[in-house]
Amino acid sequence: MKIIIMGCGRVGSQASQLLAKLGHDVTVIDHDNNAPARLGPDFKGKVVPGVGFDRNVLLAAGIETTEAFVAASSSDNANIIAARIARNIFRVPRVIARLYDRLSLIQTWTYFMSSRMEEPRWFGLKSRHA
Repeated sequence: MKIIIMGCGRVGSQASQLLAKLGHDVTVIDHDNNAPARLGPDFKGKVVPGVGFDRNVLLAAGIETTEAFVAASSSDNANIIAARIARNIFRVPRVIARLYDRLSLIQTWTYFMSSRMEEPRWFGLKSRHA
């Protein structure tokens, strides 16, 4: 599976290393130039420098063909923005956002669930408005 991981801190680097070892095609996005050092010499994936919600950075990472996106930076706001861009603009089928703040988590969950509820076909139902 092709996976993009935004953020190469403790969580992002461990997830990247594990998924790459399992044979997945992993691309890491991080604004810190030391990101490759955190991944170690055995990392078989790709590292794209930059901010994970920048369109050009996402395109360089291969967002248009990725199957999963993980937003694992230390910023809730950056993770929410990146996750929404991955899901809503690039239609990535599997999106995960790491959130520290409980309120951010509740608001993001509500948004994603309400956006799915607006599409009754997702549940196999016909829309009353169609």
